[in-house]
Amino acid sequence: EQLAPLAAGRGVRTGAVGVPVGVDLSPVDALEHLAAARGVIFAPRPGRRGPGGEQVYTLGHLAVYVNVDKGIVLSRERADQPWRPTSLAAAVEAAVVGSASDAA
Repeated sequence: EQLAPLAAGRGVRTGAVGVPVGVDLSPVDALEHLAAARGVIFAPRPGRRGPGGEQVYTLGHLAVYVNVDKGIVLSRERADQPWRPTSLAAAVEAAVVGSASDAA
């Protein structure tokens, strides 16, 4: 699969499983498709917001949000940790790895 870096105000072009190559998706839609392709739960966390008011999502064992203005995805494992910038693919991979270690 190919992932382009986020660009402020622009969609993400991806060739992820189940998503036709060349389709522009929002970063949130791209996360949803990538998570589904890897069997990882992706869902909004009602009432949870990022520092700029962005919707926070559950991605496996991670909390993530997308800052579209800056063109970045941020994630953390626990509420007492700082938000860290990551890529779409790295966030999904971290969720897959975390889900596998939780199951063991």
